[in-house]
Amino acid sequence: NDTHHYTNACHCDQAGPDSVLTPHDLSYDYTESSNNHFEECSGCEYSETVEHTYNGLVQVSDTHHVGVCACGAEGTTTAAHYEAGYVAESKDIHYVYCKCGYRISTDYHSFVPVNARFSACRDCGYIKDRSVIGETIKGVEDEYETTAE
Repeated sequence: NDTHHYTNACHCDQAGPDSVLTPHDLSYDYTESSNNHFEECSGCEYSETVEHTYNGLVQVSDTHHVGVCACGAEGTTTAAHYEAGYVAESKDIHYVYCKCGYRISTDYHSFVPVNARFSACRDCGYIKDRSVIGETIKGVEDEYETTAE
């Protein structure tokens, strides 16, 4: 189909007991003035001309981003950056990121109690151990997504 193919399938294209459903390994070719691109899979005989789908985002300025297709074509409608992710920077602050990857700002942690001993930043998840004098921080360096779109 347009998203997957079987590996280890029979030469007659029928799936067998050792077959594995695998996503296509697509390569793209597009003309910049076109609303379509040509895609083909290197692992099977799938190829098709399809309309662009702008599922990704790419920064175009300090204030805006634009949709981008898997083939690399950029949409024409820009939208303002919005808070979508947070990454702890230190015991005091975290970075605020847009979904397109642009770093919007730096902000202070907003700690909420987790239990009698620990508090966590409600945005980035950084953990503070309140039982130790001097506000010792146990770092959580992973990025945490918000539900805002």
